[in-house]
Amino acid sequence: AFAERPNVRVFVSLSAIRQIDVFVTGHAQTPGRYVMTAFDSVLDVLERAGGIQASGSLRNVRLVRKDKIQTLDLYKLLLSDGKGLDLSLQDGDRIIIPPIGNTVAVAGGVKRPGIFELPHTRFLLGSEGEGASLETLLSLSGNVLAAGKNRFMHAHIRPDGKEILSDVSSEVAGLGGVKTVFRDGSLLLVKRKDKNRSGVVTVSGYSKNTGSYSRFENKTLQSLFDGNDVFQADTYPLLAIIERRLPDRLASKYYAFAPYLVALQQYDRRLDDGDIIHLFSTAQIQKAMTSDDAVDSEEDMARSLFHSTAFGTREKAQRRPAHLPPDIISFLREHSLSIRGAVREPGIYPVAEGVALESIIAAAGGFRVDADKRNIEVTATYYTKGTPERLSFNLANLRSQDVILGPGDSVRVKPRKTLNKNHVVVVSGEVRYPGEYDIIPGETLGNLLQRAGGLTTHAYPEGAIFSRETERRRQQSRFQSQAQELELKLADAVRRSGEDKPANEQITMVRNLINRLNNAEAVGRITIEADPEILARMPEVDILLEGGDMIYIPKTPLYVRVVGEVLSPSNLQYIEGKSPRSYIREAGYFTRFADEGRAFVIYPDGSAEPLYVESWQHQDVSITPGSTIVVPADPEPFSFLDLARDVSQILTNITVSALFVDEIRED
Repeated sequence: AFAERPNVRVFVSLSAIRQIDVFVTGHAQTPGRYVMTAFDSVLDVLERAGGIQASGSLRNVRLVRKDKIQTLDLYKLLLSDGKGLDLSLQDGDRIIIPPIGNTVAVAGGVKRPGIFELPHTRFLLGSEGEGASLETLLSLSGNVLAAGKNRFMHAHIRPDGKEILSDVSSEVAGLGGVKTVFRDGSLLLVKRKDKNRSGVVTVSGYSKNTGSYSRFENKTLQSLFDGNDVFQADTYPLLAIIERRLPDRLASKYYAFAPYLVALQQYDRRLDDGDIIHLFSTAQIQKAMTSDDAVDSEEDMARSLFHSTAFGTREKAQRRPAHLPPDIISFLREHSLSIRGAVREPGIYPVAEGVALESIIAAAGGFRVDADKRNIEVTATYYTKGTPERLSFNLANLRSQDVILGPGDSVRVKPRKTLNKNHVVVVSGEVRYPGEYDIIPGETLGNLLQRAGGLTTHAYPEGAIFSRETERRRQQSRFQSQAQELELKLADAVRRSGEDKPANEQITMVRNLINRLNNAEAVGRITIEADPEILARMPEVDILLEGGDMIYIPKTPLYVRVVGEVLSPSNLQYIEGKSPRSYIREAGYFTRFADEGRAFVIYPDGSAEPLYVESWQHQDVSITPGSTIVVPADPEPFSFLDLARDVSQILTNITVSALFVDEIRED
């Protein structure tokens, strides 16, 4: 009104935008109260709330304003211009995100595959009930990728739990009939019926640029790969396949070629219309060579996606890693070559004809350090043009790229002779420089003692303990087999009845013995000569070393050890000329479980001799310093076992092994 008066001008300024409170509840990412402005819309507040959760509905967003409820379908943003969704907000508005409604999935040859929520309008298709038609789902998914003959398949689960996969075609062909209704949990799979195209070749598999190429511009492999960055870093280099369809035979024929030779411009081949070039990864080849493989069908993929949608999830279904078809696997195995020996990854490798030995070795990871390149053995049929022959190549005088191999050949890279993969020995005890030492083939104990600085003045070479890895494994295996045999014998004895059944005390003793055997640690001792002066005079007794050997040189002992079934096992002072029976008496004499007639002595060098210590027996045995007198247990408590005679020996072996292990560890 003021502006209509003469000589009056009106100026209006905005000092602040009015703020309003809006509440977002339900399945929003961050529901809560938001302070907005009067110029903000529903979409703005949903954006502030982080959007809608996967479990929330996009079809039934509710705007509650005082006593009125307005429903918004956000799919309009996907399917049209979204008009009507940009509603202005008012103070006190509430936006409610209810749970997601019924869903269907669309997969295959459509522009926008995915899982879609059905509209919340009941009886969408009249008497068919709530659901959607084929046309509705195609509209949601952006329609088919390509016009022409498409196959539409409907997957769903019946009320009785049975899965049904059926074709949907009548309404598309305009033939009328009852329209298919896609309800909650249904899947629409779209597949081209006719994919035949003319004038193209296709690159498939493990390639940077898979797809179709003009055959008129790419008449050969060289022209197809020239300028096209096709190969990936770990594309398998030794074999790829050209698949060529033979219409008159209704079958395909495969041709092998080596991708690396094409990359080097050393191989070419004419391509025909419709050829498919299959490139593989190294991992695919390894799997095809070592296990049974299978291919996933379209129906398998549909079933996998169908199960993921039938239970209301909106997560994207993931297909298993691609497998190779059985016919391709068979072709790969037929065109294989074996490489063994001193390479990092020996095995079976598919190869095309004309592959160089150099490339085969590279595919197998290259030579190991111990590989003898002067003696590469090849059992060849391709190299010799069909006549099997065993050849030997010296790569010091011949380039490996000049040796051309093919399917059916085999390569063996011989390792150089080494003493052991583990070429380290350990010397401890009374040497000047104990520790780990590398050894070379032919090295002896005498050499090692010299490298270790020789023996100290306190050394006692007569009592040296020499432990060998192979003997340790053999002894450990013997312990395990004895434990298993005892378990079987005990099981047989427990099944007996009457007087032959063992007492509980006997059963407990056997179980304790089995437990000791299972936990026993083997020494693997070998009797050797360790005196450097004797080794220098008598080199024939100087033992050759192996990787894993352990040598322990003890101090000069002034005791004799008495172990086993005596009342007080102990180390007793050595007195020259003292009898074995006197040492046993000082150790408390025999227990009631002792087998007196089988006592023996172990000398410091590991050799042993029986003792005759019973009152009615007499034989002079010289006991030297560091000797061990062993009194074994009487096998009588184990008489119910068939191998009771061996129990005494088993118990003795366990005791002696534990004794030597403790002696080494004390150092």
